[in-house]
Amino acid sequence: MNADTPGGDRQAGGVSPRLLAPWAALVILTLLVAIGLGAQEPDYPTPFAVAHAYRLLVGAELFFILILAPLLAHGRGGAPPPGPLDLALVLAGGAPAAIVAGWVSDCPWGQVAASQGYLLAAALLAAACLRADRDGRLLAWYWLALAAVGAGAPAVAFVAEDLLAAEVGWLYALSPFWVADSLCRPERAAWGLAIPSAAALVLLAAATFALSHRQLLSRRPT
Repeated sequence: MNADTPGGDRQAGGVSPRLLAPWAALVILTLLVAIGLGAQEPDYPTPFAVAHAYRLLVGAELFFILILAPLLAHGRGGAPPPGPLDLALVLAGGAPAAIVAGWVSDCPWGQVAASQGYLLAAALLAAACLRADRDGRLLAWYWLALAAVGAGAPAVAFVAEDLLAAEVGWLYALSPFWVADSLCRPERAAWGLAIPSAAALVLLAAATFALSHRQLLSRRPT
C-alpha cells in the first residue's frame, strides 16, 4: 500500500524504537537528576531540586515533543512521520514518571492533569506539522516560529518589563515552554493565559492537519 494514503500511514505508523528509546532515556535521566541527585530544600535556587522535579520533567517532555521528535522523524527514511496517536502513546508511557514526579514535588493533581493536557495539545501541533511537511519547507518555518515564540517572546517581554517598565506579560504566553512551566507552579498557575495558549495550539494543529489532508488529496491520481 502506498505510504501517501491514509491506510499506508496507519500500516507503517506506530511508535518506533527510534522514538521510544530516546524518550525513555530522557524521562529516566530527568527523574534521576531531579529526585536522585536534586537537593531536598524546596527553595534551592536551581531547577535540580526535588521540589522542582515535576517542572523539570514537563520541560523535558515538551522539549522532546517539540524539538527532538521532529528531528528524529527526519532520519526515518521512507517511513511516515509519527502521528498524533504515536506521540499520545509516548506521553501515556511517561504517565507513571509524571505521577511520581508530581507526588514528590507536591504539585496539585489538577495542575498535573492540566500540564499533561497541554503537552498533548503541543504533541498534536508537532504531529500535524510533521504530517503536512512534504518538501521540508514547512518544518523550516516551524523551527523559525518555535524559536521566535519559544525563546524570543519571553526575552523581549523580560527586557521590556525590566528596562522600560512596559506591561507586556502576554508575550510570555506565546512561549509553550513558559506556559507549561507556569502550569506546574502552584504560586503562578497562569490559567488565564494557559487556556488560550492550549486552544491556539489545538486550532493550529487542526488547520495544519487540514492542509495535510488537502495535500494528500492533490497527490492522488485522478
